[in-house]
Amino acid sequence: MGSDFRRGRQARPLKHWGWGYADQQPGPTELAEAAVAIRERLGFGGEPVPPVPEDEIVLPEPRLETSLGPDGLFSDLHHDRLVHGLGKAYRDIVRGYRGSFDHPPDLVAFPASGEQVEQVLAIAADADAVVIPFGGGTSVVGGVEPRLPVGDDRPTISLDLTGL
Repeated sequence: MGSDFRRGRQARPLKHWGWGYADQQPGPTELAEAAVAIRERLGFGGEPVPPVPEDEIVLPEPRLETSLGPDGLFSDLHHDRLVHGLGKAYRDIVRGYRGSFDHPPDLVAFPASGEQVEQVLAIAADADAVVIPFGGGTSVVGGVEPRLPVGDDRPTISLDLTGL
């Protein structure tokens, strides 16, 4: 994958809150129709609410600088941190839809080679940062979310392996 894919500039950016691409979001009419069908079938349900827009989600400032590595290896872009902050389990989708990203990574690394993976790991070790591998991002068991044990406040780096 070329540099257009990396750092949130891919032709089809992923949704910040769930499965698929940002341009695949259901529109207001589709949501309203789905809500009616859900109420009819289940006997309960409310009116649809749109997802919290990316630009309304506040994240803590990254505790690491992108300058730790060569240009383009690390990203601290808002979208990248959101996409890499939750998996795609139902609980993650609900939290993301509501704009709740409690533990975003400080940086997202986009290595393009095995050597760059080694470089990310060495930089993380020097910074006492935790590295969390990120493949397809499904993580229905919560593995991509940087939740550390209570009292562990080390910075985190999401290691996006999609460019390999």
